[in-house]
Amino acid sequence: MNLKKLFFVLMVLLLQAAAEAQQPLNFKTADSLTYALYTGQQWDSLVRAGKAVLHNDIDYYYLRMRLGIARYMQNKTFFATNHFKKALKFSKDDPAALSYLYNSYLLTGNVTEAKKLTRRFTPSLKKKLGIKPEILENIDVSSGYKFSNNYDKNRNIYLMGNDSIMGKQLLLKDQKYGHFGASLRFFNTLSLYLGYDYLSVDKTNRFQYREFGLKRDSTVQQSWGYQNYFSDTVAQYDVSFDTKILQNNFYFNIGYQMNNGWSAGVFANLIYLKSQKVNQEYRLITKTDTAYYLASEDRYETFDYPQDYYGFTMVNASFFNFIAGIWLQKNWDVIKLNAEISLGNLNGYKQQQVSAELLYYPFGNTNLYGISRITVFGEQKSPARWLGAQTVGIKLFPKLWVEAAYRQGDFSNVQFSKGFVVYNLPEKVNFLAGINLLFYAGKHANINLRYQYFDIEGKYATFDKENNEDISESFNYQSNNIILELIWKF
Repeated sequence: MNLKKLFFVLMVLLLQAAAEAQQPLNFKTADSLTYALYTGQQWDSLVRAGKAVLHNDIDYYYLRMRLGIARYMQNKTFFATNHFKKALKFSKDDPAALSYLYNSYLLTGNVTEAKKLTRRFTPSLKKKLGIKPEILENIDVSSGYKFSNNYDKNRNIYLMGNDSIMGKQLLLKDQKYGHFGASLRFFNTLSLYLGYDYLSVDKTNRFQYREFGLKRDSTVQQSWGYQNYFSDTVAQYDVSFDTKILQNNFYFNIGYQMNNGWSAGVFANLIYLKSQKVNQEYRLITKTDTAYYLASEDRYETFDYPQDYYGFTMVNASFFNFIAGIWLQKNWDVIKLNAEISLGNLNGYKQQQVSAELLYYPFGNTNLYGISRITVFGEQKSPARWLGAQTVGIKLFPKLWVEAAYRQGDFSNVQFSKGFVVYNLPEKVNFLAGINLLFYAGKHANINLRYQYFDIEGKYATFDKENNEDISESFNYQSNNIILELIWKF
């Protein structure tokens, strides 16, 4: 250790000792030391010394700038933003503080705060930072495919009980997904996101049923003619119909950036579904057959008997679903809290949902972060459900992050991400686990690859003839979802 660095360390220790002993520290000493540490680029020592100075109630513009730049150079950009904001309280139009704060916001992904801050910039500062007035901020395109083992695993389930005459099952299979979205900004404080999703789901409607009737066993010739002999018969059938669910989503999210880290907005997701519905018809029909034949009179003696009949027709069905809600968000540098309240009408039922989401950066930068979410969900004619979700992100390389995500609980008909994601298909999702790779390819492009594993519960119905009702039974299957996303920033 050279003498200069040793001197800096000793001075920092003296400052800390003075703070702990509650001895007064004069401005001249504090300013001289922090300036020397700043010019010497001794960032760690400067941060420690700055804490001691602040502990002695000494606070001024240059101290905050030095501490902010030290945190910035340490890649602790979330901590840096706080110091630059404090520096602007001493000099509200200072271009250096504004520039550093703007770049800190961008590095921490807080684009909305950064855009709002530009309202305080002079034309020359905007030109220096390359800021141009643009309404269109970015566009995003994604496409995905979900592979399901549902059909192979569950297509041979016996759908009828011992006393049943009919069973039915819906098997959802592979899915194709496409998305296009655009982010716009007006007046630097008002944001608008518009998105369109397309989803195609292969499905099989499967039916098993029994038909009771008579069958002719034999015909016996007699001297007077002939006689037919019959016995009761039961025939069992297994029929399937392959169709698709086609879904179009129209999404918007409007946000307004307020002061002191507060923002609020509204969102809605309008869902148009179209599919072919398979209607099953059952009725008891009357059939006629010959009991015997009298040759002397050339007469056939017939009789009537009841026969079960099942018929199937396919009809086009389409309907609208929707999710709408409001959100409120507060940003405390390394912590961001978001609350959402939403109402929906999905699959013929009304839903209410309250969610809270916490985003946090424990090291003051984006090298490690977590997102924790808790949801209380209520649906018509169903008890309330609690759901949890957790995401952890880690920076692997300078431009590559990896995220691990997990969602637990029955989140059928539940929305995530301010209504952007809605699980509205007629199935129960037990949990989801996923891995995301986030690659920042350059100034304009982000490329994300997402993998999701779903554990899902489906239902089939067995008709209880005695009580004239369907009895629901469950089966389990898994799906693997892969999504590739491209974001282009203007």
